[in-house]
Amino acid sequence: MKRKYENILSLARLYVVQMDALVNTQKLMADTFSDLAQKSHELIDEFTINSETQKQIVKHGETLSCKIYLNFFI
Repeated sequence: MKRKYENILSLARLYVVQMDALVNTQKLMADTFSDLAQKSHELIDEFTINSETQKQIVKHGETLSCKIYLNFFI
């Protein structure tokens, strides 16, 4: 039983690490879309929408990571 619990904790830690990497990638994408929106006037609406979408994904990803971390490690 202890071994299975330790395995779950290990998997949860790995999940949080991977989620954090994904969230960081989404942040970079949001910044890039925002920059593109400022530089490309003909596609400003599309890039702005993409940037805002990525920001929402980041927000929800951070919330999910936090909840997983709190539930498994505290």
